[in-house]
Amino acid sequence: MNPIDLFKVLSDKSRIRIILSLKEEDMVVERIAKRLDLAASTTSFHLKKLEDVGLVKSKKEQYYKVYSLQKDVLSSTLEDLISLEEDPSIKTREDRYRQTVLDTFMEHGKITQIPVQQKKRLILLDYLSKEFAPSKVYSEQEVNDLLLAYHEDYCLLRRELVDFKYLKRSKNTYQLRSKEKDHS
Repeated sequence: MNPIDLFKVLSDKSRIRIILSLKEEDMVVERIAKRLDLAASTTSFHLKKLEDVGLVKSKKEQYYKVYSLQKDVLSSTLEDLISLEEDPSIKTREDRYRQTVLDTFMEHGKITQIPVQQKKRLILLDYLSKEFAPSKVYSEQEVNDLLLAYHEDYCLLRRELVDFKYLKRSKNTYQLRSKEKDHS
């Protein structure tokens, strides 16, 4: 179930009234329509929308379709609904934004300017962190040499890689932190 579609469907007053009616008992279109003073065609339209998002289900009984409420969906919390699935377009947007930042602040594999805005700076630091092998322990000089290949202010980059927890420092050695760490 797509939460955005669910919220769109729930934004209609007639659909909410249909849900409240079905909460009391299962019904056919004509009975819902009469109860809510709606046309049968309008009621069918709304029921189809509710069925499409999984709030309502129908079953054939002789010549009629009987509609009932999917109570498990209705009893979901708001937190459950908004965490059901991640919108793939968000990931694509984030990837495009990340690439735009890298294209803006890097040229020919070198950093042209260190961003002032933290969000953009973190994208650059994340990019630099991929230069470090996960289990290797680096001397300070090795880190400096690696970062100097990207920008002349290697001290700032090294300090921020540590401050934002991309690298951990122990005495004068550095090691890449595991991916689970929060970089904010």
